[in-house]
Amino acid sequence: MTHDIHYHGPVAILDLDDTLYPEADYVASAYRAISEALERRDDLDPAATLKVMNRAFRIGNNPFDALLDAFPAISRKELFTPMCVSIYRFHTPLLSLPAESREFLNLMREKGVRMALVTDGRVTTQWAKIKALGLDEYFNPADIWVSEERGIGKLAVDPWRTIASRYPEAKAFIAIGDNPSKDFLYPNMLGFTTLCLKDRGCNVHPQNVIPSEAHRPSRIIRSLSEAAQIILDI
Repeated sequence: MTHDIHYHGPVAILDLDDTLYPEADYVASAYRAISEALERRDDLDPAATLKVMNRAFRIGNNPFDALLDAFPAISRKELFTPMCVSIYRFHTPLLSLPAESREFLNLMREKGVRMALVTDGRVTTQWAKIKALGLDEYFNPADIWVSEERGIGKLAVDPWRTIASRYPEAKAFIAIGDNPSKDFLYPNMLGFTTLCLKDRGCNVHPQNVIPSEAHRPSRIIRSLSEAAQIILDI
């Protein structure tokens, strides 16, 4: 990776899921794709299958097991669960970038703030999200770290140190995420400012589980506009 030795401002390192968009939107997109496939394959009412999956998701149950319980005829058909898992992971998602995220990204770009994206997940799935949200317009490909693609994820120093090494004269590094279990441990160790975007009630991963003090973010923020003010004040 090349080094940007001429950049002396702050670098914002962002998480993807439940930070730049609600991960529940991806779940909903996947469930729609699965319900459409089941309509074609098994002549099942897509509204009925969606209802079953959404209820299972809300109460923390396996949605595919819930479908098998609700529609016994499915259990006699082969490859049901692998089909659902494949659609979930590899469908082309229907997603839109929230206005708050777009405003944040546009402001950072307008102010010349360098940005990076660090996300854990499968290459195909995460890049499909990035493209569906139009995020590839905002990030240099060298500053996008997808764990499966790079061979290592957030719970290692490599993503954070690699991005920092691209900006050796940066004024500060600010890591913005939502999941204290994964998003802040190594940024904290490297001396980054860490900002946790508070759950608004729809996050997939809970925020009340903090494995240790080393995982705790520097600050809790309620919006990306608050993050923008912190970054621009540095």
